[in-house]
Amino acid sequence: MTHDDSPAREDELAQVGAMLSWCFGFPAADAEPWLRRAGVENVNVRRRGGAIEAAALTIPMGQYFGGKSVPMVGIAGVGTSAEARGTGAALAIMTRVLHEQRAKGFPISTLYPATLGLYRKVGYERAGARFEARVPLSAIGFQDRALPLRAMAPEDGPAVEACYRAKASGMNGFVDRGPYVWQRTREPRGAQLSRGFVVGEGAHVEGYGYFHEKVDASLHFALHASDFVATTARAYRRLLTFAADHGTIGNDLVWSAAPSDPSVQLLPRIGYEARVYPVWMLRILDVASALTSRGWPEHVAIDVDLEVADDVIADNAGRFTLHVAGGHAEVARGGKGSVKIDVRALAALYTGWQDPRALSALGELDARTADLSALASAFGGPSPWMPDFF
Repeated sequence: MTHDDSPAREDELAQVGAMLSWCFGFPAADAEPWLRRAGVENVNVRRRGGAIEAAALTIPMGQYFGGKSVPMVGIAGVGTSAEARGTGAALAIMTRVLHEQRAKGFPISTLYPATLGLYRKVGYERAGARFEARVPLSAIGFQDRALPLRAMAPEDGPAVEACYRAKASGMNGFVDRGPYVWQRTREPRGAQLSRGFVVGEGAHVEGYGYFHEKVDASLHFALHASDFVATTARAYRRLLTFAADHGTIGNDLVWSAAPSDPSVQLLPRIGYEARVYPVWMLRILDVASALTSRGWPEHVAIDVDLEVADDVIADNAGRFTLHVAGGHAEVARGGKGSVKIDVRALAALYTGWQDPRALSALGELDARTADLSALASAFGGPSPWMPDFF
């Protein structure tokens, strides 16, 4: 019996939703609205004899590296039917999806894995993290109300998105959000009521946050921020003061922030926690396009010969010359192949998650000392993380 791989049809969404709710343990009633928000055309399925064996959701967006937004396709909702487990259905649909997305022009793909083995088989590698920070409201320690704070209005939308991009473009790994991710940010799953607040003079948005409250079974109150963004220290202090003002009725502020994030670094007292939430993985779909699409340090000038191994996307395999200068890269076929690297290790190098010397110590990169130093200078930058989960 042959397989049929294509986007899902409208009349198949209920079946896809039921399968994914079984895989991930959430109510089946929530699945179809989620798939519709993502777009039916982005729901990829694998059928056998008319029955759906596997599904994978593609989310077109971008991801910032070196100050530039690289076109990126996010992957979510990868699941197989109970009957098709162990048959290779997930591997088959992921392999097909990656080739299709490369043909559409996406240089990279990113996902949050439920398992490492499957995604490593198709060329992904751990390449960044998402962090959760938590601080007692009583330990925030700020009473800074110099900047005005007000409830967010619909007309603030463009300024809020511009504020996010101003921060995101300076980070490695932040996504260049499309409608799907913005909707999840503004209306986080499980939140009864999410409210936005902006900080700034007049119509100018210097910072903003989307907040909702959660109370657990022990009546422990927490103020959660699904987005907590500012472009100045004073805006961060104002947002932290806003959170602290809830201390008479609550316990903690919870938000997504790396330990190095300004929102954490500005805290004046000991007592906060920051933990790795999930680690995300990245896949280089097109080596040449991925390297030329990202930004590079203006002061770095290097020439490196790469030999890339890729056992899934044959067009990625082989030798490439990489020339970086003036914040841009040129890539061509050929060269000596003096730096030997698997496409998985290249993903970890690309984001800055792994230093080339660490990859060499792991046996995942073979290069001379001079080339290791050149790669370190070119791929160095902010440690990759993102606040979004998709």
